[in-house]
Amino acid sequence: MKKALVATFLLALAGCPKEGPNPPPPPPPDAHAGDVAPPGSGTLDVVVRDETGKPLEGAVVWAPGLKDETPLPAEPVVLSQEGLEFRPRFLVARRGQTVEVRNADSEVHNVRAGCDCYPWNDMVKTGDVDRHDLTTAGEGTITCSIHGHMRCQLLVLDAPHASSDVEGHARLGLPLGPRKLRVWGVDRDRKDLEVTIAAVTTAEVVLPLPTGTKILKPEELPWPTVAVHLGEALDEAVRCARRHDGPAARAAALDAVERWYMGSGFFGAIKQASAHPELAEGEKSELRKLATRAENAAGEGGDPDQLARQIDKVKNTLLDIARGLPKR
Repeated sequence: MKKALVATFLLALAGCPKEGPNPPPPPPPDAHAGDVAPPGSGTLDVVVRDETGKPLEGAVVWAPGLKDETPLPAEPVVLSQEGLEFRPRFLVARRGQTVEVRNADSEVHNVRAGCDCYPWNDMVKTGDVDRHDLTTAGEGTITCSIHGHMRCQLLVLDAPHASSDVEGHARLGLPLGPRKLRVWGVDRDRKDLEVTIAAVTTAEVVLPLPTGTKILKPEELPWPTVAVHLGEALDEAVRCARRHDGPAARAAALDAVERWYMGSGFFGAIKQASAHPELAEGEKSELRKLATRAENAAGEGGDPDQLARQIDKVKNTLLDIARGLPKR
């Protein structure tokens, strides 16, 4: 009996915890032991500029050789035929998206391209919409056989990509490590560069105009096209005002006056064709006032939204006038 009590006492001592900190619990079993962990990713911010150092909006940055794993957008990309121009003049789409060509002009247009990603040669009547699926990645130039000056550069991608904003920034997420990038903008040569993607990576690239590029002068364009470009210069004035850059806002509005209204012959054509020659002078005076308003809108207490409304009214008026002028 005594031996049994001693044995029970010794067993109780063996089960008692020792002094000092408890040892850490063993790690849980790894449910994915043997799997390869997915690579990390980082954020890339590329600033795109033109040859003067000005931010270039609408340029595209992409990573050739990588697959875009994000869901395909359900909505189509839209290419408008408006003011005897393709808008936008640089169209970027995902492989698998649908593209819609919409004729907003009062004239019949053609849409033509011989590239693999866009093998079209269709007539598009006023108010019609022409649809095709972009099943192949690639690039090509879209033209109108009826209006030879109309151009749109098409880029269909199956790789991660982003377009630059008004400040020239294009941002996208990419896997960590060394990556090849390609950058392209309307009327520009493309550029290749290599970067090493970290958690946050920045880069800068300049896309100058290619040597020998033939860009039609304002005086060689149809009047509705001149009106569209004039409107784009005024839109740039609004963007500069929103950035609180008064001198740039004024310069953009004056560019609309001097290059697109006066320098193109638009002013003279209105004066000659209109039953009211004073209309041309009135529009010139209104455009010059917009330059001052654009500069003021950029300042403290300015109202860029009001400027945008005033500019939209002028743009619509001039486009209507342009459509009524005799063709040249």
